[in-house]
Amino acid sequence: MGADPLSAAVRRQLSLGRLVPLGPPEGGVGAWLTERAARPVLRSAAEGVPGVLVERIDITPAADGGAWSGDGGEPAVPPPPSGLPPGPLRIGAGIATGLVRPLPAYADEVRAALAWAADERLGLAVAFVDCEVTGLLGDGERPPRPDGTAEAAWDADEPVPALGPGPAADVAVAVLSVPGVRGLSTALGGPASALTVGEGLIRCQLVVDPGRRVRDVALAAGRAAADAAPGAPRVSVLVTRAGARRPG
Repeated sequence: MGADPLSAAVRRQLSLGRLVPLGPPEGGVGAWLTERAARPVLRSAAEGVPGVLVERIDITPAADGGAWSGDGGEPAVPPPPSGLPPGPLRIGAGIATGLVRPLPAYADEVRAALAWAADERLGLAVAFVDCEVTGLLGDGERPPRPDGTAEAAWDADEPVPALGPGPAADVAVAVLSVPGVRGLSTALGGPASALTVGEGLIRCQLVVDPGRRVRDVALAAGRAAADAAPGAPRVSVLVTRAGARRPG
């Protein structure tokens, strides 16, 4: 007997983690990124510090960071379903380190690496980066990651359905022509949610090429979508994969 479709959909959405804003909306385009897509980029930067193994990375709203709202206190562009409203973020990391240097030195260097990757690789607006040493490594020790998956949640998206003639097809062509866009994604909500063109609002999910700054690609894709649709709609973009190559 096959798995319950509702349970499978819930597990799939939970695997994405939080849907975090990629900075403030700009020109009627808002961009978001799944926590699952952000973690490999942040992990890689942190583990570039010699003697460090990342045990945990979380991205949450900054407690005292405020929010970026449009008129009337509402977001200028609606977040994706269950997405965080636009506002500054906090990155929290737990690391295991060696004993070659003082523990605060490792933590300071990891904070700097995470802040750099969040801005330069992803385009996240981060107000705080917290790092705590949660484990110690012996000489030459590098145990497997705690979840044992090596970010194995890179499950393949369901196929994107063919889009017949009309506004959605025109928007898809425009979005897929943007440099850095690898394809549409069905990670949140399944095939019918990869690209929707509604009254005054377009929603799309993207896969972004490694090596591209994610916010820049997402905003460019959103502008292309708006230009290809009638009525100057707002565009809500969700990036579900970015900046790290799929294992294997």
